Amino acid sequence: MTLIYTVLVIFAGFCLTDSGAERLVPAITEYFEIVLFRNIYYVHFQQRLHPIPDNDTLAMLKHPHTHIKEITGQNMVDVRIEENKPFPQLKQIPTGRLMPDDSLENYIRRSTFFNGNLLQNISRVGSYVNPSITLFRGRLLMVVSLELGFTGSRNKPPSNTIEFRWLNSTEYPFAASINNTYLGVDEVDVSPLNRELTGQDPRVLVTNDSYFQILFTSLGYVTSKAQRMGVAEVQYVEERKRLEITYERQPILVSSKNSQKNWSPFRYRNQTLLIQSINPFTVSMMSEYGGTGSLNAMRFSKSSPFQHNRYGDLRGGTNVVLVGDRYLSFYHIRTTIPHNKLVSYLFGAYTFTSEPPFRVLSVSPMPIIPRELYTGPWGQRFIDYCVFPMSIFVDGKFIHLSFGYQDRSGMMAKIVLEDLLNSLVPVTHFDDGIVAKWER
Repeated sequence: MTLIYTVLVIFAGFCLTDSGAERLVPAITEYFEIVLFRNIYYVHFQQRLHPIPDNDTLAMLKHPHTHIKEITGQNMVDVRIEENKPFPQLKQIPTGRLMPDDSLENYIRRSTFFNGNLLQNISRVGSYVNPSITLFRGRLLMVVSLELGFTGSRNKPPSNTIEFRWLNSTEYPFAASINNTYLGVDEVDVSPLNRELTGQDPRVLVTNDSYFQILFTSLGYVTSKAQRMGVAEVQYVEERKRLEITYERQPILVSSKNSQKNWSPFRYRNQTLLIQSINPFTVSMMSEYGGTGSLNAMRFSKSSPFQHNRYGDLRGGTNVVLVGDRYLSFYHIRTTIPHNKLVSYLFGAYTFTSEPPFRVLSVSPMPIIPRELYTGPWGQRFIDYCVFPMSIFVDGKFIHLSFGYQDRSGMMAKIVLEDLLNSLVPVTHFDDGIVAKWER
């Protein structure tokens, strides 16, 4: 016997299969939809229906301009009802009320449902502002700008110099005499670099066991409305067991007058490329300019923008790693959560194609909001919580993430790579064409 269902869909669309049956398809404005089936409301996400526990939760899931459409279908193809896995209960917050704790709790519950509990072994590594931690020569190397005084660094004031430390080597970071203003790395963690390097928020891109690059916010432009990036190349000299800066250019010149920061570097066919913008996805390459010593960012490719969720603009975050047939990176969002006046920094993951023209393939369905990082005292007077992703590396089945926390601490966590990739959802592009492409 054929059953005929009436389904009320909120933010939803549908398509016909070859058999003529209607398949539920999430609308591009969200990665989930709300359906009414047999007088019960469900969240439809990744071909699963999860019952909504109460009217307050239903009200908090709706948008102010919810479009409700009633459709009739013979069945729901490949959709399974998860009666034992209901959507988490949300607290209804009246319009116009400031209830930041309740609102953030709702976001945490939503994020845990859509993303899962991804972060494991969250640990603090010290009083560092936005450190990048990567695997280099089989050890954990931290690259960080000195903006705070550190435990064990009694004679070293903040200096904005970018410095290096074997993270698992000694409990005293950067311990040196009062006259040393910058340090290198050797077996005892104390060795002056051959030159000073200044900047903020360094991202590290490891090429091999002897060489890595650093992309950072150029110090002369840190407080400027038109911020600029700098780049340095660092070599590990085996015979002296130390790091040496072999190349430095700052700022990287760009044609735009807009602020340029938080670029994400990655390697493609033995060259370094830079992600200037995630949406639209804009990739540049570096080129010396006419023998003047200046370094330009030249557009390599730019793909059409894609529809993302409503939580905020995707901004640059970590370096990029190749996982299988695609690249993976993390973004950050600067936003204000509803019913709260303070700024929040959230983060999530995305993937893009491994060959040009590069296009974003998938993103986190909503920002990743671990309870451990978004509860407790607020970070600052105007910021409630700040999680700022800086660096990732893959080691076996795990991806390791280093990030700044509350502009006061450096943190690390690990994520099961397969779980992260499975949590991402495909994006919908506005246009299948390439807006622009530049090649050498």
